[in-house]
Amino acid sequence: SANPYTLAVIGDIPYGAQKLEDFPKLIALMNADPKVDVAVHLGDIKAGSSSSCTDEYFTTIRGLFDTFQDPLVYTPGDNEWTDCHVASKNNGLYTPTERLAAVRALFFPVPGQTLGGRKKQLLTQADDPDNSAFVENTMFMESRVIFAALNITGSNNDLASWGSPLPADAASFPTQAEEVASRAQANTAWLNKAFALANTEDAAAVVLFMQADMWDPEKGAAHQAGYEPFVQSVAVHTVAFGKPVLVLNGDSHVYRSDNPLSAAD
Repeated sequence: SANPYTLAVIGDIPYGAQKLEDFPKLIALMNADPKVDVAVHLGDIKAGSSSSCTDEYFTTIRGLFDTFQDPLVYTPGDNEWTDCHVASKNNGLYTPTERLAAVRALFFPVPGQTLGGRKKQLLTQADDPDNSAFVENTMFMESRVIFAALNITGSNNDLASWGSPLPADAASFPTQAEEVASRAQANTAWLNKAFALANTEDAAAVVLFMQADMWDPEKGAAHQAGYEPFVQSVAVHTVAFGKPVLVLNGDSHVYRSDNPLSAAD
């Protein structure tokens, strides 16, 4: 369809008790807007320091997500899995890959189906035999635009050390090295698929959803280095595609609308 298509995009919310209390009001405002076709949450469903990565908290957020009337596309953020090992935030109780498994089970129970009241069917990487664990990586096309969600998180794309000791259950879940490698492979494959579909369908543009601010100037070169291979892949695809590519992300808490890719680099 060439008809207008409206997204309501949020992220890094709710942070703390007051934001959690206010979150239903925001959802109600989005539900009341007749222009909204789909809602998108760019990750970080909790604050890094003032709330813990408990199953109970996740269940509370899932209940609030269910009150969205429009389809809700969600991509996980670092605060709900990558950073859940941090002792000062979670008493050292959680293995990040265990929390990612919990997020997948609770928020992606039906692969390829959105959350919210009105369901929307999406392409899902769960159907890719080589990357089937990545149910959170989804894709759809509306108004001649390809939309793709990828699990790209803050905290240096999970390159910051998990530290030690890890909880006893750590041996039952992928190690940090395994997690980083498998996610890089999956995200690369999903990005390739998004642009391949855009070319096949003669799409007018590509939109990418992710949590991480890959160009956050306040975190410096070490932070940005964690995303360099993915950034380079986005750049190569963007140049070859030759049409608008929009990245929507949360993470840095500063509203910024810019063009971070340089033609010279």
